[in-house]
Amino acid sequence: MFNTKTGEREWNPRTKGHVKRAGRPPCRICPKTEGNEVRDLRTGRKAELSRKNRRTLRLYFQHRAAGGVVMDAITRRNFGTLLWLFESHDRELRRALLQVPRL
Repeated sequence: MFNTKTGEREWNPRTKGHVKRAGRPPCRICPKTEGNEVRDLRTGRKAELSRKNRRTLRLYFQHRAAGGVVMDAITRRNFGTLLWLFESHDRELRRALLQVPRL
C-alpha cells in the first residue's frame, strides 16, 4: 500500500516489512491506464520509466540545476532528447492556452 500524502510505500514496524494490498489494485481508475481498452496492471506498468530512464532523467535535472559541460556523447544525446521533449510539451501547452476562449 502507498501513503497518498507522501507517495511512499507504507511500512509495518511489527512485521518489519511493507504493507501488502488487501485486494487487486484499482487499475480501472489509475491515470496510467487512461485511454486504453484494457485497464490492468500490465498496461499501467508500460507507462512507467525503466530504472535506466529514471536515472537519466534524474541526471538531467541535476545537470539543469548545477550546469556545466556534458563531455559524454551518449549523455549529451539523451539530454538533448529530454530537452526536445520538454520544450515540445511546453509549446503544446502554450498553444492550448492560446486557443482557450476568453469569457
